[in-house]
Amino acid sequence: MKKLVFFLSIVIASQNVDAQNFGEALRYSNLQYGSTTRSMSVGGTMSALGADFSALSTNPAGLAQYRGAELSGSFGFKSTAAQTQLLTGNNLPFNQSSIVGTFNNVGLVWGATLSNNSPWTSIRLGIGLNKIADLNRSIFITGSSQGSIMERWTSMGNAGTWNDLEQFPAVESGAVFYDSVSRRYVNDIQSTPNALIKKTQSIENKGYINELVFSYAGNYKDRLLIGATIGVPFLNNTENKTYTETDDINANPSFNKLVYKEFLQTDGVGINAKLGLIVRVSPYLRLGAAVHTPTVYTLKDTFLNSAEYTYTERNAIKTFTGTSPSGITDYKFQTPWRFLASACVLAGKNGFLTGEAEWVKFNGAKYSYSSDLAEAQRDVNQTISDSLTQSMNLRMGGELVLDIFRIRAGAGMQTSPLANDKTVNWSYSAGIGIRTGYFFADLGYRNTTEAYRYQPYQHFTNVQKVQTNLSYHQIMATVGFKF
Repeated sequence: MKKLVFFLSIVIASQNVDAQNFGEALRYSNLQYGSTTRSMSVGGTMSALGADFSALSTNPAGLAQYRGAELSGSFGFKSTAAQTQLLTGNNLPFNQSSIVGTFNNVGLVWGATLSNNSPWTSIRLGIGLNKIADLNRSIFITGSSQGSIMERWTSMGNAGTWNDLEQFPAVESGAVFYDSVSRRYVNDIQSTPNALIKKTQSIENKGYINELVFSYAGNYKDRLLIGATIGVPFLNNTENKTYTETDDINANPSFNKLVYKEFLQTDGVGINAKLGLIVRVSPYLRLGAAVHTPTVYTLKDTFLNSAEYTYTERNAIKTFTGTSPSGITDYKFQTPWRFLASACVLAGKNGFLTGEAEWVKFNGAKYSYSSDLAEAQRDVNQTISDSLTQSMNLRMGGELVLDIFRIRAGAGMQTSPLANDKTVNWSYSAGIGIRTGYFFADLGYRNTTEAYRYQPYQHFTNVQKVQTNLSYHQIMATVGFKF
């Protein structure tokens, strides 16, 4: 089949915004608390107890629980066990694992005890950095099925719905081409629509959301603790996707192989506020509540896609490549509101049990583009509204005190933020620690599971569905000094 590769001369009149979708909206809104080892070990439930630096990103009233100054830092590593299965076709699960080092937090707390004449017994200030989301992910998908991403590109070309990120790679590589007889875009795969095509995709994400926190809290008559945090989260995420299709059984006379690569780099900074309170109902019971305003991010995307297409024509193997225009998009993204309620039961000096509930309206997230992209903004925000829903997160944990030693355990559950998805994701944690008057050290472990369906590309026929099951194993250590 003769290739008629047309070189396109297109003036790019607006920025490309296809990189943003509800997947990124979910990833940047789905936070995981437990930036210190103690907090992680008890399930991320320090909101009602306080006196832990992680509370500055959950319930800043916990800052007022400190009795002195403190400097601490946390670090560790995280491994991911991923199982993927291409459900379209008869394919077996594929397993892989990866590991990365992590920096989790550093924080400083100081303050003053006020005079006996003031109903405010003490004030505390805190500044530091808490990791509130780990965006690292490594996934590999493999299997064989009918259908091809070239069907998507052909449909887009014939419908006139091209976007620059896909049009240039698809057409310049010859993966789809314009047939002057039928006056339509066509591809090689459509001559053998029932052929089994081997598909693979690697997805590599490297990134984080680290929140710089500035917190202030006061203790009113040792009964009411009130606090506020100004959070400045820094977001960095690099995503590299490599999708391949191969005719490894010679089912098609022309098509040999397609390699499609997608690169996306997202950087930015945001701002939010958190308000919280803790009520000491009795020496044995504390109740807490907190509200987090949406984080308003100013983000920049840098993106570039490319394709390499290999085919056979007249017994000769030929390869063409195509690359999209490299682009930069500046935009704003707003995360949803968050509301937390918590409780802590203390067993004197022998330990505590604590729990909290968090409500997040994920479909309240939204993008904001420039005025010339108003239609694209409406479309992506409508997709978020339709694809995501509210979610309830429940966490609980406890600590047992044995002289200077601590033994901890915790668990958590999160209902799926995806609309019409009943999946529940679980986490389990445990840890140990040692605390003296001037020094403390903690070591903890957390296992978190996640399950979801994924599609390498969107098309109305031969839908490619991938079941993804992830299990995260995190080990963290914290060291701190009191003075």
